[in-house]
Amino acid sequence: MKILVLAWEFPPRIVGGISRHVAELYPELVRLGHEVHLLTVEFGHAPRYEVVDGIRVHRVSVSESHDFFHWVANMNDSMGKHGGKLLQEDGPFHLIHAHDWLVADAAIALKHLFKIPLIATIHATEFGRHNGLHTETHRYINSKEAALVTEAWRVIVCTQYMRQEMGWAFHCPADKVDVIYNGICQEKKQPRRLIGFSRPLHH
Repeated sequence: MKILVLAWEFPPRIVGGISRHVAELYPELVRLGHEVHLLTVEFGHAPRYEVVDGIRVHRVSVSESHDFFHWVANMNDSMGKHGGKLLQEDGPFHLIHAHDWLVADAAIALKHLFKIPLIATIHATEFGRHNGLHTETHRYINSKEAALVTEAWRVIVCTQYMRQEMGWAFHCPADKVDVIYNGICQEKKQPRRLIGFSRPLHH
């Protein structure tokens, strides 16, 4: 399959846990024979386009903005334009995979424009982070999450608890949600060295 991925962070840009998740998931899919194009945000001196562990990484620029939500809107605008160009010129693609609400607008627009199935991985919800929705900001983010969950053909979460949360927060039917636990790349884990303190034994 040819897959277009949207994620707002990818190494060397590391904001939270999505970056590592994305960086370790897609090389495995590439090894299975899939072609993965990743849309993410430019960062420092990282190339605008490069191939990382088989992932074709496209870093988009984001226009200046006056607050975080304006920045997210500008990012979606850039991802939508670059993604549309990619889908048009380098297609056909078989799947769009979006990670969390931050890329929801671009992912949903590309799904409808190009008639490509959209799947979404929800790493966390605003409802879960704050044990409910208490402010306008919470409700705004929740509405973006709800739109992504509704528009997605399948929803991926990392725990059974999150599967239940999809029901509480978005009334998402359980049979639309797949639980795929986070894996660990064993070869990247450094073994812990046990430091022993020994005293000479005196007789």
